[in-house]
Amino acid sequence: MKQQPASAYSLEAQIRACCQTLDDKKAENLKVLHLGDRSSLTEYFLIATGTSQPHLRAIRVALEDTMQRLNSSVIGVDSDPHSGWVVVDVGDFMVHVFTREVRDVYKLDVLWRDADDVTAAMLAPESKPEAVAPGVIKPAKRKPAAKVAATEDAAIAESKPKRARKTVAKAPEAVSKGDTAAKTVAPRKSPAKKVTAKKPSVKKPAAKKPAAPRTKKPAIE
Repeated sequence: MKQQPASAYSLEAQIRACCQTLDDKKAENLKVLHLGDRSSLTEYFLIATGTSQPHLRAIRVALEDTMQRLNSSVIGVDSDPHSGWVVVDVGDFMVHVFTREVRDVYKLDVLWRDADDVTAAMLAPESKPEAVAPGVIKPAKRKPAAKVAATEDAAIAESKPKRARKTVAKAPEAVSKGDTAAKTVAPRKSPAKKVTAKKPSVKKPAAKKPAAPRTKKPAIE
């Protein structure tokens, strides 16, 4: 396997940068294949499609600029202006860019179908895990004391049986301003209303009507 030129960037970082360059230059149907021990030439293949020969040339120039920016030299470039195929060899990975017709002829995707397709992993945003010393477990974040107390009080209140609430009328003067402890104030009783005894009504006797005079019947002889 060819040795990759010395660079301050990792192999994965360089492949990601090339994938970004291909995407910026509107290359189509990008695939990243991990060959591993299946090939003695290189470890990764980057395969993409260009729309025309000038498009392939523009992609090649952009890739060379990217590798120069990463302080990684390009080992070799195969770019025949009439072949419809550009190869940029960076050592541990090679970039193949075809026109649509030439890619359908050579079918590198099918030829290396046993390789691992790592396209999605290389195109995904690179995660930056928080640095933690080995063997050290990060403590869980503690909630503020006020929130913890409020949560505990709510849990206790929820566990108690619910009782009917009683409304207790409190006299404002029953609790002095200097008292710190709460005092229970009995509800005031409303004053009893005075009941005035009513005098019994006296019924006047009804006036009697004079009786009609009785007439004597004449005796029959």
